[in-house]
Amino acid sequence: MALMTMSLIGCSQEPVKEKTQPAAGEGMTISNPVQAPAGKPDLGGSSGTSFTLADYRSFSVTEKQVSGETSQVFKDCLDSAVTTTGAYASCYYAEYEDQTSALEEALSEAIERLPDAASKNALRRDQAAWLKNREVYCEKKVEPFLEGGSIDIITRQDCALTEIVRRTLWLWEQAKRAGEGPAQSRG
Repeated sequence: MALMTMSLIGCSQEPVKEKTQPAAGEGMTISNPVQAPAGKPDLGGSSGTSFTLADYRSFSVTEKQVSGETSQVFKDCLDSAVTTTGAYASCYYAEYEDQTSALEEALSEAIERLPDAASKNALRRDQAAWLKNREVYCEKKVEPFLEGGSIDIITRQDCALTEIVRRTLWLWEQAKRAGEGPAQSRG
């Protein structure tokens, strides 16, 4: 059984475009006068060129991308979980903790690669807004699918996991766009 609730709740579909979703660098142009460090590939954005951070609201991921970022331990846990909400919730909780670490790594890397203090601070503010709004986003996203039973816990956790993977991939993309390295995934 692989990410069984993904298709049920639709979290891998188009992102909800509501005011509760953070702006995530919408329209922010950053000049990058820094050359790529020795030994790191230059993927553009250096030598005075500028770029605009991608709008997070329009950044979507597929179920396949999310599945590719989740650990084999998580997939095995779902496959072997006793068919109780508590067993599935335990699988999601452990994976959410792992994905939170991956998110923090991607954020640190993206901040490190940005060329100046202003753009680094803008990304930090954007991240704070995302953290503040992610629960509201998922609540609105899954509301039509809630049935009032214990499975609602899994529905919410599935959306939260999808959203954290989506944000992590977006942060890696921002690091790539900063011009100092390839887009990455935890693999």
